[in-house]
Amino acid sequence: MIKEIPVFINETVLKRSQYEQSQTQKDKLQRSQVLNASFIPYSAETKVLEKKALLIDDVLTTGATVSSCEQIMRNMGYRDIGIVTLAISI
Repeated sequence: MIKEIPVFINETVLKRSQYEQSQTQKDKLQRSQVLNASFIPYSAETKVLEKKALLIDDVLTTGATVSSCEQIMRNMGYRDIGIVTLAISI
């Protein structure tokens, strides 16, 4: 039996503060340095309605993007953050 779980989707938690060129040719350290300043809370009024969140990323290469976003979300008040990626670069 499949149980339905209510899910609230909020696309206004984080936003890019700056856009960089493709990260594909950079190593993990270079990506991390760029990405740490690339994401910010969507707005100063962004409120954490739930302490749990699921962060979805399209491609996981070094993990720098999700790591940066997770840290910002923790600073915003999220405590339980799951991560789902659609593809992994090898």
